[in-house]
Amino acid sequence: MTIQIELWALITFLAGLLVAFFGGVAGIGKFILAQMDKRLEERFSSQQAKFTEIGAQLSAQDRARTASQERWSTQFSGIDNQLRDHRDRIARLETAVKAGPTHSDLAGLHERITGLGKSVSTLTGEFQGANRTLQLIHSFLLQGGKQ
Repeated sequence: MTIQIELWALITFLAGLLVAFFGGVAGIGKFILAQMDKRLEERFSSQQAKFTEIGAQLSAQDRARTASQERWSTQFSGIDNQLRDHRDRIARLETAVKAGPTHSDLAGLHERITGLGKSVSTLTGEFQGANRTLQLIHSFLLQGGKQ
């Protein structure tokens, strides 16, 4: 049994097979690329959703940071005011302390108070004596000069 095929028929047949083969490879390649594109599109949309979520979180954190800065700024200004008030009060106290008596002044006052205490003690004794004398005079006068 002999099979005879013309050269042009064989070349046409082989060319057709070759075109069919490359068409099939191209179709499979296109299908694979379409699947890859679809998967990449899914990943992109997923990442886009994550980026949107992260952007929302960042904006919320930014608002919280701004609010926190405002709160701390208010508190620090209050502390600055308190420090200024304390500084003024301390300055007034230092001025008052400088105008107050010194240790030598207090020693002089102590000596004067001690002297005053001695004088009062002396006067107390003298008044007791004068009181005794007055009682004797009173007693003498009440008895009519008789003893």
